[in-house]
Amino acid sequence: MIEHKPDRFDRRLKVITLVFGLAVLVLWARLWDLQIVQGHKFRSQAQHNRIRLIPIKAPRGTIFDSRGNILADNRPSFCVSINPDELERGGSSEHLQVLGEILNMAQVEIAKKLAKCKGPFDEMVVADGVDLKQVTLLEEHQLELPGVDTRVQPRRHYTNGRIAAHLIGYLGEINHEELRKLRLLGYKLGDVVGKTGIEKVCDEFLRGTDGGKQLEVNAHGEVVSILGYKRPCSGNNVVLTIDSSIQGIVEDALGHRAGTIIVMDVHNGQILAWASHPSFDPNDFVFGISYQDWQSLLDDSSLPLTNRAIQGRYPPGSIFKIVTAIAALQEGVIGPNDLLDCSGTYQVGEKIYRCWKPAGHGQLNIEQAIVHSCDVFFYQLGQRVGVHNLASAARECGLGRPTGVNLPGEEPGLIPTSRWKIERLGERWYGGDTINMSIGQGYLLVTPLQVVNLFSAMANGGILYRPQLISCIVSPEGKTIESIKPQVVGRISLSATTLEILRRALWGAVNEAGTGWRARVPSLGISGKTGTAQNPRGQDHAWFGAYAPDEDPRIAMVVFLEHGGHGGPIAAPIAGRIFREIFEEILSNEH
Repeated sequence: MIEHKPDRFDRRLKVITLVFGLAVLVLWARLWDLQIVQGHKFRSQAQHNRIRLIPIKAPRGTIFDSRGNILADNRPSFCVSINPDELERGGSSEHLQVLGEILNMAQVEIAKKLAKCKGPFDEMVVADGVDLKQVTLLEEHQLELPGVDTRVQPRRHYTNGRIAAHLIGYLGEINHEELRKLRLLGYKLGDVVGKTGIEKVCDEFLRGTDGGKQLEVNAHGEVVSILGYKRPCSGNNVVLTIDSSIQGIVEDALGHRAGTIIVMDVHNGQILAWASHPSFDPNDFVFGISYQDWQSLLDDSSLPLTNRAIQGRYPPGSIFKIVTAIAALQEGVIGPNDLLDCSGTYQVGEKIYRCWKPAGHGQLNIEQAIVHSCDVFFYQLGQRVGVHNLASAARECGLGRPTGVNLPGEEPGLIPTSRWKIERLGERWYGGDTINMSIGQGYLLVTPLQVVNLFSAMANGGILYRPQLISCIVSPEGKTIESIKPQVVGRISLSATTLEILRRALWGAVNEAGTGWRARVPSLGISGKTGTAQNPRGQDHAWFGAYAPDEDPRIAMVVFLEHGGHGGPIAAPIAGRIFREIFEEILSNEH
């Protein structure tokens, strides 16, 4: 019989006790980690397995024209969202394959969208505008697609497609830069925001407050009960100054030409119509535009995304002769009856400058020079006035600086000076630069919106209004939240004599066989000025600015045709047609 020594037994017992103790300690530490350290996380996950939060997107506010016609509203649309946390627990690769086949999407595309989710319970919309057949297939594969949810939510719809698209704008998913700036205002990942136009500048009014449902679900993801519900609140409505009837007339008259036409109320600066061509369809952006389609828009040489009314910078051509005349008359450089001679050419040093009429106009006073748009007359006048006074008068007339219209991306244009040329080009100012500037050529650049504002001021006695696009903001219940008032941003210094000369000249340019005679409408006193801007990169640009009726002006207009040719034969008849149709529309409504 073998006896065990007590010390050997004691050592074994101590080892067993130590191992057991360590196991208990490890178990206790693990329980501490699970229950105390990570307890909140697992409680949340357990709660999330039982309770699901379903966000309900709020409808975006409606955009109306001044007559109550809908320009942008919402339509119901099926979308598919994914909770990555639930999908991962169920085996994401196989599920992504099934989901991709149903939605006709590549797995990598879905995965890229899911990668934007930061929190454990974030959801990401991976497909929008899903058709009913796809929704049915998703429902049939519900058990194979944990964390995948199909729901109906409002999506933007633009009633008139390309019409006034640059003005209304379009929507897109919020990017990281926008989210960084807007997070404190309640914006979050996946939100849709205004990218351009009214959609952008009024985004805070148009966006509503999202709601949601708290659902209790079973292990199969089936809804057991609704635990809570928060009703989404619609965004506010925006009423524009645009008149759809006038907008339609303008769009039809512009046709497929590249350019812009703007119609303004001379008494308050309200924009009644705003067309810029080529255009785009904002409905193409509603469900997210593809990279190929977006790149196609960017690469299009016709620049369909450019809002030519405020982003196009062009020489004004002979329209600038109004500014040269104002500077000369206000500075006392010329009187109403003083005559200058036009022989068809004007020589400065060794350089000869020509008039558009080779035979010349003979002797003219300033009113006649505007009527017939005599180049040689304004060459002489510009030299007498000088570049400093020309630039000063141009700025006072609202040219070469932003109008302040409530749209993103407005360009200021350019009013050159001798100092500007030295600083920018390293060259001194020559007499020929002044001659070119006096007829709206050279380095001078303006936007069409600045030009229509100038003609509005000619009509109302010299007042420059901030161009107004928004009439008021209205709650979903119909209560006016904010009403936008006209805002005066400047006044042109015009004596009564200067104003009378200019008005007679602008009337004569259309009604006395002047360069704008093709805009004439019997019984409607249209006053206007043509412009042909030389373009070193192609055909000349055509301008026509005007207001009507002459005795009691109501609206001002600019017609600008990019590479359109001459203002007189091309732009003026378009303006005449629009004036005639607008006043027929107005008179028919008033009676």
